[in-house]
Amino acid sequence: MRLGIEHFFAPVSGYAYLGHAALLLAARENGAIVRQRPVDIARVFAAGGSTPPVRQSDARRAWRRRDMRLWAAQRALPLNEQPKHWPTDGELAARAIIALDMAGGPVDAFVGAVLGAVWARDLDIADRDVLAGLLTEAGVDAKATLLRADGDEAAASYESNTQDAIAHLSHRRRIVLRTGSPRICASGARTRGVCMKNRRPPYACDRVFWRLCCNVHRRPRAPRAGTTE
Repeated sequence: MRLGIEHFFAPVSGYAYLGHAALLLAARENGAIVRQRPVDIARVFAAGGSTPPVRQSDARRAWRRRDMRLWAAQRALPLNEQPKHWPTDGELAARAIIALDMAGGPVDAFVGAVLGAVWARDLDIADRDVLAGLLTEAGVDAKATLLRADGDEAAASYESNTQDAIAHLSHRRRIVLRTGSPRICASGARTRGVCMKNRRPPYACDRVFWRLCCNVHRRPRAPRAGTTE
């Protein structure tokens, strides 16, 4: 069985933006399949007892901006540390991602475009016209996709994604990395629910995922004083 990666994320997440391309690359290199599962991150934060970034202290937000700046520099990604349209309502964007996935469209590319719209292009992904433009850029029928996003099936999938992300907070049925957004989970032939924070997974499938996660989330180092690193 191929390794399956469930990528729970919010379309407005800065860390999802910074890790998206690296996750897809690592998955391809390890023969893994990524399933994009956008969620209502406010409910996930509330269920986990976490403080949303927008409500964190000034000092913690400043650290977060610095950390994101290091990630962006390491991965040569453009980054607006204080985007004009953040936070914003990500539900329509999430449902558009789900609708595109349901139709078999280029969902990975569209996820990257949505995340980049917030953090690199200063676009408001709560705006229907903005999403229509991103869908058109992706080469798909924007009108049909947004109509599907308005439907009950997309709404049900969005709710299911959110509920599943919350469920992962309370048990270790699958391997889990991170508790906010993005939240990456894996399942495979020999997964035994090993928590990535505690020890290296001993099983073959798990070792692949361990390497994948290290590639995606290796902490960047700040340049030392007096160096040009």
